[in-house]
Amino acid sequence: MTQETVDKFVMLALPVGTTGRDHPYTSPAAAARAGEGARLPPMLLMVAEEDMLRDPQVEYGEAMARAGKAVETVVSRGRGIGHIFYLNWFAVESDPVAAARARELVDAVKSFVDSH
Repeated sequence: MTQETVDKFVMLALPVGTTGRDHPYTSPAAAARAGEGARLPPMLLMVAEEDMLRDPQVEYGEAMARAGKAVETVVSRGRGIGHIFYLNWFAVESDPVAAARARELVDAVKSFVDSH
């Protein structure tokens, strides 16, 4: 996947007339402004080390935390651990690292749900 492809998907998901740079769904700064005063549930942010969206995802979580929201972040690390790696059945079945990271995500989700 290229950045150009990601940008196109983002634009398709946003309301007409907005850009990825100014909408709370995709802009950490806009998200923090939109989240101020809002009662939001705790957030579990799952990020893959080699995901091309990693940095904006982490920035989003940091901005929400600065806005006073409860954010737990899990970073799945390892070579080949990219965007939605856990949905790639072949990778999870054939790569012990991907399998271990996928199990860790399941455990993190369970722990998050149990604690909230």
